[in-house]
Amino acid sequence: MTRRWLIPGALLLCVFSVGCFSVGTMYGKEQVVATTTQLNDSRAQLSSVKGQLNTANGQLNTVNAQLNAADAIVDVAGVRQIEVSYHWALVTKDIELMMSIFSDDGVFTAPDGTVYNGKAAIRAFFTTKAPAMQPQN
Repeated sequence: MTRRWLIPGALLLCVFSVGCFSVGTMYGKEQVVATTTQLNDSRAQLSSVKGQLNTANGQLNTVNAQLNAADAIVDVAGVRQIEVSYHWALVTKDIELMMSIFSDDGVFTAPDGTVYNGKAAIRAFFTTKAPAMQPQN
């Protein structure tokens, strides 16, 4: 009697197993489709973020260029102010104004090519040797 149910039972077990496998396969395909959809959505979001980042980098480059241009203007204005102070100090023979444009470790090259290092040496040149700073001139 056990043998009589053995073959139908095995067939039933096989059908049940294939059915479970099919259901599992279907569930697996749905998971794959859902995961693929999520992955594609994530890729689209990443692409969007990359686009925004590229736009921001472009804007940053523009701002940096504008800042560099502004710095160049400020540099020119600063150099112009030093030039004006230098010539005004020569015209008015104002040694203090002249020395205000040099730092303590400043270097000055005279028209004859002599190099003066430090504020004391530069002051000595302008008070004793610079023709434009002499009282008689």
